[in-house]
Amino acid sequence: MGRTCQIYLLLSSIWGFIFLGILGIGFYYRVVTLVGDVYQKVRPGDLHNRTHKEIIAIIDEKYGECAVQCFRAAVAFLVTFIIVLAKSLWRSVPMPFTNGSDYHHLTT
Repeated sequence: MGRTCQIYLLLSSIWGFIFLGILGIGFYYRVVTLVGDVYQKVRPGDLHNRTHKEIIAIIDEKYGECAVQCFRAAVAFLVTFIIVLAKSLWRSVPMPFTNGSDYHHLTT
């Protein structure tokens, strides 16, 4: 994995973790601005012939589902960040036999 690819993955993982974490918090606290995204998860027949309390309960459940999905995706971005960071740090540690002179006796 090249250095540029590592930097890209680190930055996009950080951004994804922060963005989805904030979005998950928004869904967790039932921010009204996100109701359009929640409404897309409701099937067309779910809200017909329901009482007001039932509709609120369905929308509340969908907010919770969206929050959990955002938090799961944020954790996936965090795991990606940790893996790329570990790989980056592992490559920066000097390895034995890197200059090739120690293998000279094997080729003669």
